[in-house]
This record gives sequence, structure tokens and C-alpha cells, in this order.
Amino acid sequence: MKKVNAAIFYSIVCLLPVVGLALHDFYIVTFEFLAAYLIDCILTYIVVMLILTRKKDEITEYFRKTELKPLTIFIIAIASCVVIFAFQQRVPGYLNNITRELLLKEYEISRALNLSLGLVLVAFIYSILSSVLKTRFKLVVLVVFTISLLVTMSRSEILKVLFVYVTYLIYIHQVSNKVLFKVMIYCIITGITFGGLLTIFQGRSENIQEAAWYIIDTFLRYRTFPLLLSEYSVELVRKNPEHILFPFFGFIIERFLSIISEIPGAVSVQGSTFVSEFRSLGRGGIYTGNVLYPWWSWFFGLAGYAGLFLKAIYIYVVLEFVRRMKLYMTFVFLVTHFLFWSPTIHPFLNNDAMYSLLAFVIFDIINKRRLSFKVAS
Repeated sequence: MKKVNAAIFYSIVCLLPVVGLALHDFYIVTFEFLAAYLIDCILTYIVVMLILTRKKDEITEYFRKTELKPLTIFIIAIASCVVIFAFQQRVPGYLNNITRELLLKEYEISRALNLSLGLVLVAFIYSILSSVLKTRFKLVVLVVFTISLLVTMSRSEILKVLFVYVTYLIYIHQVSNKVLFKVMIYCIITGITFGGLLTIFQGRSENIQEAAWYIIDTFLRYRTFPLLLSEYSVELVRKNPEHILFPFFGFIIERFLSIISEIPGAVSVQGSTFVSEFRSLGRGGIYTGNVLYPWWSWFFGLAGYAGLFLKAIYIYVVLEFVRRMKLYMTFVFLVTHFLFWSPTIHPFLNNDAMYSLLAFVIFDIINKRRLSFKVAS
């Protein structure tokens, strides 16, 4: 029954873009791209479940027993200070009811802040999954995470937390139906409440009811946009053989190659606007989108339908490597990403994506050894 729940939940999320196409006046998606998307969903699910059939217990054991090392707490404290300082800098903007777009233009997000935001996100997710951290510490991390949301004014971080939490409970911990039902209700209420308040804070809605509908509609549209944007990423790879490694390594390989020479049709380096450029996705220019170029589309552009099988093999290799290295927070993050976010975006697309992944890896590395520190109550 638990495996059935996992399959049903995954199927519902995968079919959301089809619902979005039916409810909104988007351009027509060709059968070729729709078929590629659905095949990728099936292959990804099979590969991830193959990985998860082995040694799930060692991951759940990690969150039941592993405590934070002093160095881990110190790093989280430093990251929290950076985030709080950035919040203080932005207070005048908040008082003037500045929009998110103007906020991001007025206050630059530095590399240090980007990494700090990632570390705060990791700490918050760990505090939710862990059974050994004390309540006082969890509350402090919650407050800092809330502040981090105000710094970026982004609702996507809320979605990341909820999806990681649900993924862990359904696919790794495999909780009972009763617990799962309560968790899903809790996640929906929490997501709409926090997301709604942030939407109001952004100036996009005037009340929580209006914000709730805005969030649901936005979530549905953002799950659908990648299907339409995939045309551009597929075309880019097909026209530029230099991008043969981009589906695998994304920003990492592109940054390395850009040091050697100029890259034709660059994606995320050399001042390229490919990722940030808004593209018309619906009749009359009603809908525009950027950034959400699905991971499967890069492999599809590289080798057609065979590229989707290549991506599945690559996912298996990456997850197995991370599991064997005992980077459990990174493992849970990547499982979530591969299942639910890779259909909407390349996991290594740009600078921001790499800092997010780097934060998980850093956390795992510094908290890996057996020496531990129990947070006092």
C-alpha cells in the first residue's frame, strides 16, 4: 500500500502540466515533447525506486541518531548572521512596500549571501527531519529561515522544504496512511498560509483568500511552463555541439570551458540572457516564462529519446555515488530534485542552483564524522 501511495502521489504531480495545458490558453505542445516528458517521468521513477529499495534504513537511522557537530553549528550560526544582516539592509525597502523585482535590483545577492541562504535552508530541513535536535534549536532555525524568506521574497523555498519533507516520509521513511494524510493536510495548510502571507508581502494580493488562489494557479502554471520552454533548450543543444556535456554538468562545465574560450550559445555564463529572457508561452502574450528549462529537454536535445535513457542511467550513478559516500542530506535533496523538480528545471542550471547543492554537500561533509554535539534544551 505504501508503494501505491508513492506511485499515486508521483503520478498526480507528473500530470499537473497536462491539467495546466487544459485550463490555460497556452501554445500547443507537440506530441513529441509531451511523450518525451512522460517517458522521462516513468524512467526517473523506476531508477529512483531501484535505488531506494536498498538500504533505506541507514538513511532513516541517520536522522534518528545523528547529532550536530560543533563545527556544523558554528557554520550555521555564521550563515544565520549573514542572512540577518542582509535582512537589516533591506528593512527600508520593506517599509516602502518595495516589490520583489525592485528588491532584487536594489539589493544584490552576493555569493556569501547565496551560500548562507542555502545553508539556512539545509539547517531548517534537517531540523524537520531530525529526531534528536531540541525544540529550542528548531525554533531558532525556523525564525532564521523565515527571515531568509523575507530576504529573497521567494515562495520557491517553501515549496522546496515541503517537497523534501513529503519525499522523505513517502519514499524513504514510508509512514502509514494515517500519518501521511495528516502530513499532507499540514503541508497544504502551511504552504498556502506562508506562501499567501509572502504573496501579500510582495504586493501581488490584498488578502489571504486571494493569495491562496493566486498560489494554486501560479503553482499549476509553473509546472506547465517547462513543457513549453523545453522547445528552446532542445533547439539550443541541437544547434550547438559544444553543449554535449551541459545536460550532465550544467553550469559547472560551462564555467570551466568559459575560462578556456568563448562558448557559442552560452547558457549561464559570459553575460548570456538565455536563462533570464522571458519568452511568450501563450496566445496574445498573456503568459511569459523563463528559467524553467526542464532537465530532460537537455538530454532530449542531445540524443532524442535515447537521451532520456542516458539521463536515467546518469541519475542512478549520481544517487548511488552520493549514497555510498553517506551524504544523506544531499541524497534526500537529490531524490526530491530528480523526482519533482527536474521536470521543471536543470538541477545544475546556473550559479544559484549550484550554491543550493553546494550548501547540502558542505553540511554533509562537516557533519559526517561520528563526533557529535547535543544541543542543550
